[in-house]
Amino acid sequence: IGCEVAVIVLNVLAALFLLRRALVTGLRTDRYLATTSAVLAMAGVCFTQYERPGDVMNMVGHGYKLIAYLCLHRAIWVAAVQAPYLRLQRSERSLVESDASFRSLMECAPDAILLVGAEGRITMMNARAENLFGVARETAAGLPLDILVPPAGDAELDCQRLYGATFPAEVRRAVMPGGQQVAIVRDLSERRRLERALVEQLTHDALTGLPNRTRIIEALDEAIAGARQDGRTLAVLVF
Repeated sequence: IGCEVAVIVLNVLAALFLLRRALVTGLRTDRYLATTSAVLAMAGVCFTQYERPGDVMNMVGHGYKLIAYLCLHRAIWVAAVQAPYLRLQRSERSLVESDASFRSLMECAPDAILLVGAEGRITMMNARAENLFGVARETAAGLPLDILVPPAGDAELDCQRLYGATFPAEVRRAVMPGGQQVAIVRDLSERRRLERALVEQLTHDALTGLPNRTRIIEALDEAIAGARQDGRTLAVLVF
């Protein structure tokens, strides 16, 4: 009985210590362990009271031990093994969903997007980049980015199609966590064509395609300035 009392005291002290730690950490494992120690202490009290192996106090004590073992199982298996595994599963599922969302966003983007590794080689590109640079993503994987996009900062510059001519583009670069880079390339060919068409409309006659009055005056001013600078005369013929 004296040994049983010593075990009861140890279980009570352990329950108080674990309860205090559970209040600080908020972990379910500490709560289950505190409950286990408290129930084992109650079982020990029952074991000090029984007179025969088959009396009520002995059976109640073993019932408390069974409850304590169930709490211990919850602490070791559910809280320490199963719960972290479920969290890992949720994290992996969330990572897969996030990667799928990122790929969908890349594929739906109107601009060309190229992911570049820390060594400066292409690791991934979207469908728009395939069409713009004229190369399949399987072929582009592993190529240096400098082959397609000149090594410059954020600017408007001429990019190179892998098997074709250059084209004007607006390039934006960013550094991602882990040392990777992302290059966003926007094709400016259509905008440049519209700009040229607008200048053409402002300086040329729409019907004949000849320079209009505004462009003629500009050309005449340029010619007069050049003649004065060179010290020569200028003739203007009107038909």
